[in-house]
Amino acid sequence: MHGAFEIISPLAEMRKEMGDARRDNLLVAFMLFVIAGGIFYFYLRSVIVNPIRKIIEFGRKLGKGDFSSELRIERDDEIGTMAENLNASANNLREMIERLSETTDMLSDSSGDLASVSTETASSAEHMNARSDTTASVAETVSVSVAGVASAAKQSSTSVSSIAAVTEEMFFFRVFRGL
Repeated sequence: MHGAFEIISPLAEMRKEMGDARRDNLLVAFMLFVIAGGIFYFYLRSVIVNPIRKIIEFGRKLGKGDFSSELRIERDDEIGTMAENLNASANNLREMIERLSETTDMLSDSSGDLASVSTETASSAEHMNARSDTTASVAETVSVSVAGVASAAKQSSTSVSSIAAVTEEMFFFRVFRGL
């Protein structure tokens, strides 16, 4: 026989070796699968889970009113875009709160000024009220005095008229007597 050979080997032993090889191959495949799964887990954790945790913590700080913190995620994907937008929102909120605080301070100062002016106005009104009471009293006194002067002037006028009448009578009496 040329080019041919015959293998004589027991089939049971060959089946055992193939079963062992299959088991070893499955064990190696399982180990590779576990290692690949671990690598994939850590990759996902660093690429997705950790940035999302940072975003959640940043959101908590914003919710508590801490607008000074900044989200540091520098990526060129959707998570990076979300981080940039959240930082911009926090900056806008911080600026609005600062402007609101400044406006509140100005309003508080203006309120104090208005209260002071109001107090001064009330004091001036009380002073003017007292002066108008005094002026009214003086006007009443002057009115009474003017009425007294008017009465005296009327009496004087009556007296002058009486004197003039008596003088006229005396003049006519002398003129007619002397004739």
